[in-house]
Amino acid sequence: MENQRVESVLREWNLPEEVIEVFKTNQINEDQLINLNEEVLKELVHLVGPRLKILDKIKEVKETSATTISVSEIEQSLPSEANSSNFSDIVNVITEDCAVSCCSM
Repeated sequence: MENQRVESVLREWNLPEEVIEVFKTNQINEDQLINLNEEVLKELVHLVGPRLKILDKIKEVKETSATTISVSEIEQSLPSEANSSNFSDIVNVITEDCAVSCCSM
């Protein structure tokens, strides 16, 4: 069940049980959790510390997902005749380029 996943995530974030219960009571799913804004979160979570922690974690998740490239996305963009060794070479180049550009910032 999707709400169980949200409960699990909130527990991983070490949030108080009362905050987790608010999310369960309000039937917040994963999509809704990741798209919560500060205004809505203020209505749900009255404790400032946990609210700020949730906002930080949401930001973290969004930043991580924005920079993640899935292998299937890369495979789909390759010509069909590309073989696995070519694919490995391309992935290595992309990974090295990302590491260089991230470190030079």
